[in-house]
Amino acid sequence: RTSRPRRRRKHKKRRTHVEEDTQEKTGGEKVPKSFVIRRGKVPALVRELIKDTRRMMSPYCALKLKERKSNNLKDYVALSGTLGVSHMLCFSTTELGTYLRLAKMPRGPTLYFKVEEYSLSKDIAASQRRPHSPGTEYLVSPLIVLNNMQSDERHVKLTDVMMQNLFPAIDIEAIKLSQCRRVVLFRRDPETGDFDLRHYVVNVKAGGLSRGVRKIVRRKKLPNLSKYSDISEYVMGGGASDSEPEDMEESKVHIDAGQRAIEGHRGARKNKEEEEAAVKLTEVGPRMRLKLLKVEDGFCQGEVLYHAHIHREPEEIAALRQEMRRRREEKEKRKREQAENVRRKRQADEEDEDHPLAHVKSDDSDDDAEYYRQQVGEEPDEGSFKKFKSSHRKEEDGKEKKSKKPKESGVSFQDYMKKRKELKQKREKQKSKKRQRKK
Repeated sequence: RTSRPRRRRKHKKRRTHVEEDTQEKTGGEKVPKSFVIRRGKVPALVRELIKDTRRMMSPYCALKLKERKSNNLKDYVALSGTLGVSHMLCFSTTELGTYLRLAKMPRGPTLYFKVEEYSLSKDIAASQRRPHSPGTEYLVSPLIVLNNMQSDERHVKLTDVMMQNLFPAIDIEAIKLSQCRRVVLFRRDPETGDFDLRHYVVNVKAGGLSRGVRKIVRRKKLPNLSKYSDISEYVMGGGASDSEPEDMEESKVHIDAGQRAIEGHRGARKNKEEEEAAVKLTEVGPRMRLKLLKVEDGFCQGEVLYHAHIHREPEEIAALRQEMRRRREEKEKRKREQAENVRRKRQADEEDEDHPLAHVKSDDSDDDAEYYRQQVGEEPDEGSFKKFKSSHRKEEDGKEKKSKKPKESGVSFQDYMKKRKELKQKREKQKSKKRQRKK
């Protein structure tokens, strides 16, 4: 009995690879990358806060960066050029509290914040009834939203610019709505002047539907309706959870045809025509309340542009600038003098005949092959001395043919053997002294 060949269905290829970020493809500018590090000893909760901050800054952040006690800020600055890192967030802890430094690499400026309050991602998830489970939203950079940052004060303007440049810029005409997966909110309290940092995940759902209908649409399989005589009983009754709020008018947006934004049980679906969708933000953390203490024009150093507790007069500021300029000039002068002293010493050592290395010269007669001829009285075999070629070669007709000048050697073979013998005698004397001491 012959069986028919089994017909295979055509395999529909699914695009599972991560798309390039739109900012990197269309903007043409370098994407800002960041280091999130700690300085000194910090408690376990602050280490968890650092991990959450790295996750918030992903994908353009080193998630598994390991700090060592021997590392200093200069090491990170040296790596920033090679890795293309543009910003650094540095956490530290003292007896008074936790502090955060936001610096532009490699030349500044630097913002000093005090972390008044903070909440970890796990604390926020524990307080929610339906916490968000992490997915692929961390593969795309978040959007930055600034609120109440309009001010004439210079330190507020500088903070506004630093936060804008901390995340990749977006091209409104080219960006896809499916890439707007996360939002970072940076809000300034106009009364106290403190800053609030929040991190949200964006969920886009079909709008214009009641809770019951939305629950049926979102499910992969239909619920068990055997105990209902009509589907309206399930929709209008207690089939849906009361914890899901109705869509507010402010949270509704219009999705153009052909875009993938509205979520389903298999991810974002491609809508065939324009429709209305509801946008919901779910906080995932971390959450921080920051107070700006100081602003410096350099990388963790330089002139203080703003200080929350110290206010100086213009005359004092001018005197401090003069003092900083004088110190900078003295430092450059010392560097030049040190370089000149090193050059002078090297030149004197080369001209000194009594210098220990003055007798070591690279000459044709001081190589290994010449030493072998003097001691043995024969020409060395070919290939005996790889480093040093013999200075003379005899041709078949008996004439001597001078070879090319050998490369300069550091120390001759005679000096090397002499030095080795002296070291051996010195070790024997040291061993004999140790034996006498033990006796």
